[in-house]
Amino acid sequence: MTKKTNVILIIIIALVVTALTFTFPPISQDPAYHNFADKRGWLGIPNFGDVMSNLPFLFFGFMGLGAANLARPGMFTMTGERIPWKVFFLGTFLVGFGSGYYHWEPNNHTLVWDRLPMTIAFMSFFSVVVMERLNEKSGLVLLPILLIAGAASVFYWDHTELLGNGDLRPYALVQFLPMLLIPLMFWYTATPTIQHLTSETECSFSIPGLQPAKGLHPTIPSVYLRWEIVSPLTS
Repeated sequence: MTKKTNVILIIIIALVVTALTFTFPPISQDPAYHNFADKRGWLGIPNFGDVMSNLPFLFFGFMGLGAANLARPGMFTMTGERIPWKVFFLGTFLVGFGSGYYHWEPNNHTLVWDRLPMTIAFMSFFSVVVMERLNEKSGLVLLPILLIAGAASVFYWDHTELLGNGDLRPYALVQFLPMLLIPLMFWYTATPTIQHLTSETECSFSIPGLQPAKGLHPTIPSVYLRWEIVSPLTS
């Protein structure tokens, strides 16, 4: 199949999965989600282990921002590629604050600020892959749209929870649709002719790795160091 055919196939799969997602009834937030296994506090900090486990996000997010800003010539091979990487590491950095806040006082309200920066990281990374594997301009144009969609999914869930009928379906789509589409972009598109900051090997391990990480949440987030760029695999 041609690259154009493969791109159309990926779009069709995305539309079908999106439509199927909303055939299911609304999914509310399980209150047991906030019931951590380790509730021990220390130094006046509740849930000390969970709160402190978010420090790596601050560290690696800061490192990534520095790497993106001070990257040597040639690291970014496409015009504008630096932008979604900066947003990605900014999101990673903000996860450290948002997730720390949530784990300090776990409830639906603070969970908003845990999930919001995660969508920034998810969507900006997805934009990078679109740029590198499908079309450079499309990936850059999609970046603000994806960021708005990610944030909207969180605020929509929060609003529905306040109404007493929580609906996590859009947020679940924001998280798991890229996990399906990113491997397809590697498998169905032509072998790239330029050096990319993402590779088939890295995403083959990192994208499925998000699922067990979600199962471990809220415990300890995992991080993944690659070349000069640090890519967190959030819970």
